[in-house]
Amino acid sequence: MPSGKKAYSRYLPITPDVKLWELYVINSGYTRVDQGDAYPPWKERPEKKPLNWNKGRIFEEYEIIYITRGGGTFESKESGKLKVQAGSIILLFPGVWHKYSPDSATGWDEHWVGFKGPYAERLMLGCFDPGRPVLPIGFHGPLLHLFVSIEEMMESQPVGYRYIIAAQASEIIARVHALMQSQPGRSKEADDLVHQASCHLIDHAGESVDFHLLARTLGVGYSTFRRIFKEQTGFAPSQYHLHIRLIKAQQLLQTSSLKIGEIAEQLGFESIFYFSRIFKKKHGITPSESRNLAEKNFAMRE
Repeated sequence: MPSGKKAYSRYLPITPDVKLWELYVINSGYTRVDQGDAYPPWKERPEKKPLNWNKGRIFEEYEIIYITRGGGTFESKESGKLKVQAGSIILLFPGVWHKYSPDSATGWDEHWVGFKGPYAERLMLGCFDPGRPVLPIGFHGPLLHLFVSIEEMMESQPVGYRYIIAAQASEIIARVHALMQSQPGRSKEADDLVHQASCHLIDHAGESVDFHLLARTLGVGYSTFRRIFKEQTGFAPSQYHLHIRLIKAQQLLQTSSLKIGEIAEQLGFESIFYFSRIFKKKHGITPSESRNLAEKNFAMRE
């Protein structure tokens, strides 16, 4: 990482060539927050206007943050308020309101990478649950090395670095997922079943799903399938499918110019009225309010 700095970040433009990879890094950096330091250190970040940290933020990209020292708190619409300890991964999802900060008594060190793309979406929604955004994976040198390598490449920008850091971001996702799978009490068979099922539900987010048929396709009875799936994700399969559709809906509201009715139709909701009602029930705001909030957040970041 660049030496002598307490904070470093770089934001990259999205160009047609990097989009071909379907997972492309758009930002990376680190922040060292010492005891009693203000957070975030806005003077060392690229934003021209400070954000109101107490009100939280909504991103258009995925981000993975590695807390390597200290501790603090994290809060999102999906998870509520959570404690964060050293050795934790924080996952940020597009369209999901969140805020986080270190404890003033300890501070913390954070490394992060932000990325977008269809492959990124498939990996993040297939491997992780937005309702469990804080993962206590512990300290792992190879994982930290990937974050630092991305930071250094974005600083020096060698030839072809955009493709290399895209691969490194994919490896970060793979390593975090593997570390969670290696925790006690998890069986490989159950993990494989849930992974296949979640990928199927992501791929068919806008379609009706026969969950009994899906269970038979995976080689188990429906009751067994439902039990294992809920144990590992916290959702029944039908709830997870709806959850994915609403997450995708919020992403489209944040990142596309599609009309609300078009989003509802694309994701298989029976009517715009049903979509608006269930969206508000989950997110606490209407689809139009979500889009307006995203536009305000985007304007603040420029």
